[in-house]
Amino acid sequence: SYVLRTLKGLVSYCAEHFESEELLQQMVGYPMYGSHIKLHRKFTAQCQAWVTDFEAGVLNLEGMLKIVIDWLISHVMSVDTTIAAHCRKKGIDMSAIISVSDLADQMQRNLEARKERMALVPGMALVLGPGLGLFLVFAVW
Repeated sequence: SYVLRTLKGLVSYCAEHFESEELLQQMVGYPMYGSHIKLHRKFTAQCQAWVTDFEAGVLNLEGMLKIVIDWLISHVMSVDTTIAAHCRKKGIDMSAIISVSDLADQMQRNLEARKERMALVPGMALVLGPGLGLFLVFAVW
């Protein structure tokens, strides 16, 4: 089903994204690395549980959407911004690690490669936000 493939795509995307983000944290000596990894593991486990729940026919879509939105707001917009602040404080030029255009190009290539694995259902869209990465945005009508 489209929903199942999308959920599995979310699990796959999180694994790839978190691996890259954690590597960056190691490279720059991010002091909250250990606790940040725990947050990633917890969210990944939650995504995997949604796959299991969907397969069992017991997925609470509203609850899932709330968690995804909360994650985007609380984690991405606040927790992840501390990584950039840490880099600035250490005088690390993030563009020396990867330029925004290179990142956007890579994300576009990743999206193209993922299209077959990550089919969308009506009311669901992929959104690329500047500096935020690729996110699944769900709309329930």
